[in-house]
This record gives sequence, C-alpha cells and structure tokens, in this order.
Amino acid sequence: MNILKPLLVGIFGLFIVVTLISLFIPSRINTIRAVPITASRQAIMTQVAVLENWKNWHPVFKEAANNISILPGTKNGLQEAAWSSRGHESRIVMNKIDSTAVYFTLVSGSERPSDHVISIQPTDEPATQQVQWQSITHLRWYPWEKFSGIFIEKISGPGYEEALNSLKAYVEK
Repeated sequence: MNILKPLLVGIFGLFIVVTLISLFIPSRINTIRAVPITASRQAIMTQVAVLENWKNWHPVFKEAANNISILPGTKNGLQEAAWSSRGHESRIVMNKIDSTAVYFTLVSGSERPSDHVISIQPTDEPATQQVQWQSITHLRWYPWEKFSGIFIEKISGPGYEEALNSLKAYVEK
C-alpha cells in the first residue's frame, strides 16, 4: 500500500502534465503539397472536378480491387464516391467546385472527416499551372490525438504528392 499510493499519484500527475502540454498543440493540421503542371486549367479541372476521371490519375482510384462506386449528384448535383480498402469503408463527398478549386471531404473508416482543397493557379511560366492539394485535419482535445497529429503531415503528405505527380503525368502526356 505504501508503494501503490505514490505510484498512482505519479501516474495521475503524468497524465495531467501530458494533457496540459497537448493543449498547446494545434487542433487543426494543414498538409499542403503542390506540383507545377504544363497544361491548361480546363484540362486539369476536367480530371479533378469529376470523380469518374480520378481513375486516370489517383492511386486509390486506379486500384480496381477497391470497388469504387460513384454516386451521381447526391448534394447540390455534386458527386460522392465510396470504396472499401483494408477492411474499412471510405467516402469522398464533393462540397463545392468553382473555376479554380475543388472542395471535398474525406471520411475514412472510424477516423474524423478531413477537409481537402485541390486548387489550380497560373504561374509565371507560359501554359503552366500550380496545382496544390491542401488537407485540413481536425483533431479532438484528447492528448493521444494531439500527439498523433504531429505525424499526420509525414504520413499523409507523400500520398498527396504521389497523386499530384500521377495527375501531372496523366495530363501532360
């Protein structure tokens, strides 16, 4: 009993310290990747704004094993895609499309939804567009979620970069 009380107090104190430190970690994590593509904005938007065209360039959509189903016009005429991969369901829901960007939400398994924007901006180079993929992940206040947020950019960033490079290769050919 003499050892148990200080041990419990120490564990509780450590939990409080870790929780307080986690409150200083942002609850919104932005992951941004960009790539220049030599093509017209319209050619790029045709690939990005229509989910059926994602099979041409997006690695997940290229895999036939994922059984991706595209649901037409579910919200304000915008598309939604659903698939199963590694035992969990995922969905992309288009939220808004304008002349320079596509806004969508990714819901993957039991994870919290993340907001994404693929935007296209002209560059100084003739006929070259800067295509940027921005992901915004919202974290809860839980210490384990906040500390895992430190690694989100390193985990998801390469996937966005791979998708953009695949889009570049497809559009430029």
